[in-house]
Amino acid sequence: MSADTDTDTQPGTDEVTHLRPYAASGGRTEPRHTLRLDTELEAGSQSPDGVLSAELDTLLVLCRARPSTVTELAGTIRQPVLVTKILISDLLDSGLLLISLAPSPDHTDPSLLEAVLVGLHNLKIA
Repeated sequence: MSADTDTDTQPGTDEVTHLRPYAASGGRTEPRHTLRLDTELEAGSQSPDGVLSAELDTLLVLCRARPSTVTELAGTIRQPVLVTKILISDLLDSGLLLISLAPSPDHTDPSLLEAVLVGLHNLKIA
């Protein structure tokens, strides 16, 4: 196992399932694009020129399925938000991802806020 990987492996295999953040981002610490946590991304019309890393490929597949936010993507690939923003920036630069211009929901809608509050009250803390 290299120094750039955690010890998370699939049971019964030697397959590493999680890269350390600095390895996933190629050592970079700042994204080239300003992205908010709720920025929605969708797949662009470009096709990859070569083989993508597992994280970049996963981001692209997720955004092809449906527009996804930075936060959703970070949670799915199990990387910190900053690392995810760096990876998203790479995909934006190559035209593989686009920032979605779809109208965002009204986050001040009282019924939405009430539904969120009810959901939070229903959470069971273990």
